[in-house]
Amino acid sequence: MDSTVRFLFKPEAENPILIGGLPGVGQVGKLASDFLISRLSAQKFAEQLSPHFPHYTILEKNGLLRLPAHSFYWAKAEGRDYFILTGDCPITSPEGHYEVASKILEAMEAQGVEEIYMLGGFIPASPWKGKSRVVVIPNQPKLQISRNSKLQVGPIVGLTGLLVSLARVRGMKGACLLAEAGNPVLDSQSAKLVLETLSELLSLKLDLSTLDQQAKAMEEWVERMRKEIERRETPRPEETWYIG
Repeated sequence: MDSTVRFLFKPEAENPILIGGLPGVGQVGKLASDFLISRLSAQKFAEQLSPHFPHYTILEKNGLLRLPAHSFYWAKAEGRDYFILTGDCPITSPEGHYEVASKILEAMEAQGVEEIYMLGGFIPASPWKGKSRVVVIPNQPKLQISRNSKLQVGPIVGLTGLLVSLARVRGMKGACLLAEAGNPVLDSQSAKLVLETLSELLSLKLDLSTLDQQAKAMEEWVERMRKEIERRETPRPEETWYIG
């Protein structure tokens, strides 16, 4: 197995824009991308499996197992084509990040993508008073963006930043849209803020009224996973059997 993106079909898209949101701080990116997929009635057209994903499988509602994956969806909105990237899990190694990111960009470039926006969350170095903020960090100076970064200079860890930076090497413009996460586990308000910023940048009209319902469903899933982990980590008293 390698990290090649495998197509279910090739969309007839014209100059599509790639929008990505993956699991991470506050699940901000994941919530945002899954909301876009649902709201825009997007159609899955490709997926990416990789040996750099964690070593587990996912039991779905239909009772079947599947491997963790990145999934790509196609949607049309207001006369424009959008590809939306979402995923199940983080990558397990630095080398894996570069391989997975390179394969994504290779496949998307072949489909005509020249612009990419990655959505996510961040935890500030010092507490932020007031409303959570969103920073927009472009990958090239010529990209005109009204909101610029006021983050401390330094690394952005993970696929969210790496995809945008590697896109620059390929001549693709783009930016990271990062919302401050008040809750590092699950923050639907930050996801809403990052979607509002995205809609401003792309002049994309979005009704965000159902995002809270989606966040609640994910919160219930996170809580079930937390309880299951606690249950498995709690030592059980040894049973002693005597035969006499």
